[in-house]
Amino acid sequence: MARYVIHSGSLMALLERGTGLGGCALLAPGAARSEVLNLLYDGLRAGSLSRGTANRLLTRLAEEKVRYLSDRVLRSKALDTALELGLADTFLAEYVALARLHADALVIEDGPEREAVRGAVRTLTLAQAAGEEERR
Repeated sequence: MARYVIHSGSLMALLERGTGLGGCALLAPGAARSEVLNLLYDGLRAGSLSRGTANRLLTRLAEEKVRYLSDRVLRSKALDTALELGLADTFLAEYVALARLHADALVIEDGPEREAVRGAVRTLTLAQAAGEEERR
């Protein structure tokens, strides 16, 4: 069974899609839930999400089978990773460190964050991860 670390943006997209990534184990840093909550809040403030939709996505977040990790080793590796990659903070570094420690790849959508971790860890978009799971 494949093990993927799922970035908060990809987790949000997975929740919006309404279908999980069956056949694989999903991992995320403990802060990922708060990051998704913040994305929901941003959508509410911008008017791109209704309160009802936000509530449905929160329910899906609670139901989605993701193992959230936040231990001493991960925090230490995240500090090392942030320094190694020259990141502005440790949020993205936690995903990379977790992927290095426990996963086959980091599921992260295209954009500046994905570009920042290029070469540090194997990356897949949500669509690529779903395609990999279909081939298994």
